[in-house]
Amino acid sequence: MNKGKVVKFVFCFILLIAIAIVARMVTIKENETFIIPNEVEIIRKYAFQGCENLKNLVFSKNLKIIEESAFEG
Repeated sequence: MNKGKVVKFVFCFILLIAIAIVARMVTIKENETFIIPNEVEIIRKYAFQGCENLKNLVFSKNLKIIEESAFEG
């Protein structure tokens, strides 16, 4: 994985945490998967914008809302 992709992936990871307002860090597995912690109840607009490497997303059992455009971009 080149440096640009790593930077973009890390940015997506940080953005998800900030937007979802989670109490702990999202677990990343094999640089292609986000596991959303059970504390997350809302995924905000554009939470995954630019996350081109994301192939798998495991939703929390407490997830209640996925806002419009959460996966755009």
